[in-house]
Amino acid sequence: MISSRIVEFVESLSAKELDKLQLFLRSPYHNNGYNATKISELYDYLLAAYRRKELHLLDKKGLNERYFPEHSFQEKRKNPIDALSSQLVKKMKDFLFFELVQEDHFTTQQLFAVARFYRRNSYEERFWQVIKQFKKQHDQRIHRDAYFYLDSFLIESEVAAFRSIFNTYTDDANITRAHERLDQFYITQKLEISTSLAFQQKLGQVKDSTEIPLTQALKSFMEEDQRLQTPLAKFYKVILEWLEEAPADDALEAFADQLRDSREMIDVVKFRNLMAFYRYFLGMRYRKEVQGIELLRKIFDVYQEHLTEGYFLVEDKILPLSLNSIIAIATKLGEIKWAKKLLKDYPPERITGTRYPVEAHSLCTAEVLFCNQEYAAAHDHLTFYNFDNVNYSILADILLIKIYYATKDDLIYNRIRALEQKTRRSKLAERSKASYLNFLKFLHRVLKYEHDKTSKKWQKIKTDFYTIRPMLEREWLYSIL
Repeated sequence: MISSRIVEFVESLSAKELDKLQLFLRSPYHNNGYNATKISELYDYLLAAYRRKELHLLDKKGLNERYFPEHSFQEKRKNPIDALSSQLVKKMKDFLFFELVQEDHFTTQQLFAVARFYRRNSYEERFWQVIKQFKKQHDQRIHRDAYFYLDSFLIESEVAAFRSIFNTYTDDANITRAHERLDQFYITQKLEISTSLAFQQKLGQVKDSTEIPLTQALKSFMEEDQRLQTPLAKFYKVILEWLEEAPADDALEAFADQLRDSREMIDVVKFRNLMAFYRYFLGMRYRKEVQGIELLRKIFDVYQEHLTEGYFLVEDKILPLSLNSIIAIATKLGEIKWAKKLLKDYPPERITGTRYPVEAHSLCTAEVLFCNQEYAAAHDHLTFYNFDNVNYSILADILLIKIYYATKDDLIYNRIRALEQKTRRSKLAERSKASYLNFLKFLHRVLKYEHDKTSKKWQKIKTDFYTIRPMLEREWLYSIL
């Protein structure tokens, strides 16, 4: 079989990108080394086979005979076709880098390169023309992310270098601006990374909880200097504080409104991530409430809006936990028809972030079937499941327990004990563990005393239901009580 890396590249690129790669390889500027012609011809041949859906039929022996007839093919040894394939893979990587440069602030980078060219060759008038053009275009940029300030720092540094060479400066204004832009870049990027780290620690996915002193210092500096309060840095600072202490309801809604007002200034990916934090805090508020059907309806409306706006999507695909969260809320509200359509819109091919997209989709399907009281069909979808995320794996076990309860299956007791042990041994955050374990303990009490619903033990269970927090599947347990 031909190199798997080549297959991955070809199958992952769009039709337009495949054509552009073909032009890239045919260009003597980009492909001018040894075997350049054979590299281009090999790609042309593979591309044609891919479009005929015959790429899997190509084997190294046949390709070796096609491009190196003078060399006999040696089994289990390196052959000339292996070297040619490696050269093609390298050129494919070069192409990806070239495409990245093209799309990543290309105009800005181009002007920066031209400015440096004029500085090195002492074209003073041309240099200032480019600087003026750069600043005009830079000020028109909509997104105020960290790299907006980094680009500004780079150009101010270029101006400082020019003035130091030509000794034309009369003050240090440009150096001051370079410092200011560098600070703005750093604080925005630093707080973004700090927010991600704090969130992972909150989820228990990062064990090292060492506090980073500089992050705390930056938060203090922001309060003292408005120049450091970039749009993104302000949002990250708020999130960091809320990860330590949950926000008030009105503060969370104000945060959402401010996010929407800043929509045009924030890059699509970063805005999507900020909206994910909003949903996280909204979910935290719901989990604290005992009965929150009204809030649940609001969360469902938010999820629908975010789906429409694409805030859940990563490269037009959805993460498995996001899909499961949406399905869970929809089923709690009885939105079965809507949930089925969602699963149709997002088949396994549109699930990312897992090695088991089929299983992830199957679990969500089982949730919908269970809600529709199709217990046998729901169980069939859980016969085999294999997840690389422990949360998702536990959710599958919990659904199986619910199926066993609904069908009066005695296996429920073994499943509860096994899941309790699995949860205790996991590396989840303590709050997540508590939510799962409280559910299992409470259900075990229900199973033990539900035969006599007039007893004091049963009445105690009903009373405790309103005080035990956090606890998963509260709505389902309430339906039992």
